[in-house]
Amino acid sequence: MSLLEGDPKRAHARDLPDAIGETGKHSSQNASLEDAPYSFVNLQHPSSILRGLYGLKASGAFCDVILHGSDAVPGSMGVSCHRLVLSACSSYFRGMFTSKMDEASKDEIQLQNITGCTLKDVINYAYSSEICIDKNNVQSLLAAATFLDIGPIRDACCSFLERNMDETNCLMMHCFAELHSCTMLAEKAKNFALQRFAAVSQCAEFLEMVKDKVIDLIGSDDLNVEREETVFDAVVHWLLHDPIPRTPQFAEILQYVRLPLLSPYYLEDIVAPLSAIQDNPAAQDLLREARYFHELPNRRIEWTSSRCRLRKSFGFAEVIVCVGGEDDKVVLRSVECFNPLNSQWCHLKSLPQAVSKAGLVITGENFMYLCGGEFPDGSAVRQVYRYDPILDEWRDMAPLQQARSEVGVALVDDHIYAIGGYDRVRRLETVERYDPHANRWQNVANLRTPLSNCAVVAYRSYLYIFGGVISSESYESTNYAFRYDPKNNMWSDLARMPTNRSGCAACVGPSGLIYVIGGIVSGQETLNRVDAYDPSTNQWIKKCDMNTKRYRPGVSVLDNKIYVLGGEKYLDNHSSEIEFYDEAADTWTVHKSELPCSRSWLSCVVMRIKKGDPNDPPTRTSRDNRIGWSRP
Repeated sequence: MSLLEGDPKRAHARDLPDAIGETGKHSSQNASLEDAPYSFVNLQHPSSILRGLYGLKASGAFCDVILHGSDAVPGSMGVSCHRLVLSACSSYFRGMFTSKMDEASKDEIQLQNITGCTLKDVINYAYSSEICIDKNNVQSLLAAATFLDIGPIRDACCSFLERNMDETNCLMMHCFAELHSCTMLAEKAKNFALQRFAAVSQCAEFLEMVKDKVIDLIGSDDLNVEREETVFDAVVHWLLHDPIPRTPQFAEILQYVRLPLLSPYYLEDIVAPLSAIQDNPAAQDLLREARYFHELPNRRIEWTSSRCRLRKSFGFAEVIVCVGGEDDKVVLRSVECFNPLNSQWCHLKSLPQAVSKAGLVITGENFMYLCGGEFPDGSAVRQVYRYDPILDEWRDMAPLQQARSEVGVALVDDHIYAIGGYDRVRRLETVERYDPHANRWQNVANLRTPLSNCAVVAYRSYLYIFGGVISSESYESTNYAFRYDPKNNMWSDLARMPTNRSGCAACVGPSGLIYVIGGIVSGQETLNRVDAYDPSTNQWIKKCDMNTKRYRPGVSVLDNKIYVLGGEKYLDNHSSEIEFYDEAADTWTVHKSELPCSRSWLSCVVMRIKKGDPNDPPTRTSRDNRIGWSRP
């Protein structure tokens, strides 16, 4: 008889209503309670099982294997345990005991990579889930846990090391964590060293580092130093700690010190006299590069070396500044800067007047000059404005000698050139040169043909011009290419572009090729075509097309990427999209951020600006609060 059926002579709970004379049907609730299963979970069972297994191990009952550490001597006592428990705790043991390895059938096994003391701690953990970690055993436990693939012990050791990390041991922790594939601990230890580099570089561990690890630290943009002099002092200190074997390695390490960011006085007084630099031709080349950086500030825009890039801790950021431009209704006077790394926009001081179709350059002293352009009423402009990022203000400078809309502007060495343009009556062939120190414009050799809306770029003391509109009666585009030599005051013809176009953008890529991007053909078909001109061979190279057709976009080069912003997809259809070009991969990628408002004819440069409070929210310009004037 089933226990659930009970004694038929006794009244069941389900028969209780009839037994006491009540009438009615049995409730469905009673029926459901009768059929409901009862699930019992003993929460103490896991710990009870572990205690039982530990007792069995202590008494030697059912033990089927004896383990010895690497330091065991013949005849020594090992640790008796159960293969089943070891296999359940460690995939290493599971593989050993379930495979055809010799150890699968042995009664005694010696582990070559783990000492006997550490082995006992690990086996006790398998039977108790507890282990004591301290500064004396943490390294051996972490190594054993990695070897045996026991994740909880490895994670606990990493947490212990992280809690006890400081300037004197972070480098050792980083190397140790890398050795045992503890990726998170290795990354945290490296970040700790980067953030506290000034103190870390004074510790003995830094002086004992191998060359590659020193390079790994000082080559990072995240290295937290107030001045680059701190980095140079650290590597010299490292060199002098063991000079004989390290002197041949010093030039390689010096490549990752950003010598151009050192004070010119420090370069001459401290760096140049160092014998490790004087006696090494490669180090001399690096010193020469740093000197040129200071002596020729207006050529800095052409430099693509990572040694010229600011570290993130310097309090300044390199951003793309977008000035003026227009959309289908408004000529803009707003000025915004864009940081591609964090996709944030912020405002700078607006232009004194709304201007479009102007030219923009930035000097080595970090001043922006906006030249010429067109007012909202359609009149050409002579005005020239200079922006000071320290004061966040625009100042009037000496005006152009001739009003120029659709003007091309570029900086060659110490002078700013305004090339061609349109005075609302005819295309211009005249060229003016501006001396920022004298605040004066003067004419130089005319273009070979009147041109407006052309692409202009400077590279290695020459001025290059591509495309443009040549007719005053129409928007006929050309494929002309010219080069101007300021030393001889002469223009020369270059190999013509593969395609007629105007309204294209131009820039010098990281490799020294000159890129001509987008544009329009005779005022009709907008282009996404990209061609590169090689100044060394006078030849054109077809490059990957952009994702979007663009007429009169803005263009800038930052962190070895070419950024193209805005433009018109087709006439009067303005874009807010941003995409960037990877020269090595020959690919364009659409950036996740967009311009604050759709615009074309914007002018762009890369500028160094002081970082704001990181707690300040990013600011953006919405399409509804554009700063500008409506066109008539």
